[in-house]
Amino acid sequence: MTDSMFIKEEVTPFRMRYKKTIAPYSYPGLSSTPAFVEMRIMERQVVSVRKKTIDSEVILALVCSWFKVTPELLNGRGRDKSRIEARMAFYWLCRKYTNLSSREMATILGTNHDHSTVLNAVRRCTALMEANDPFGSNMKAFLDTIS
Repeated sequence: MTDSMFIKEEVTPFRMRYKKTIAPYSYPGLSSTPAFVEMRIMERQVVSVRKKTIDSEVILALVCSWFKVTPELLNGRGRDKSRIEARMAFYWLCRKYTNLSSREMATILGTNHDHSTVLNAVRRCTALMEANDPFGSNMKAFLDTIS
């Protein structure tokens, strides 16, 4: 049995990626074989293809049209309910559908936003969606329309 056959049949790196990786630790020298290196490259490509990615500007346009606000209002410092809910929805959707970090998401809307604002908004949005709040119902309807 060759190394590549062993890798294909015995090692499941996709499921074990963040848990215990069998190959490099259990079988010394295996991680440097060309077959193992090629498998790791293929794994990265498959994982990156699996992630759903939507451009943040598309998300911003969708959120603005659904919540009936303009991008300038979201960028502003106002704290009225429509702006806050639209910002929370934007951050939650960016977290779900993009690979942006919290800091990058915060800089898209600018002004006084930082990574902790994004984390708090995502947490609140998730809680409101689970609590059958009117905002949560609105978000679920929004997700149904864009799905």
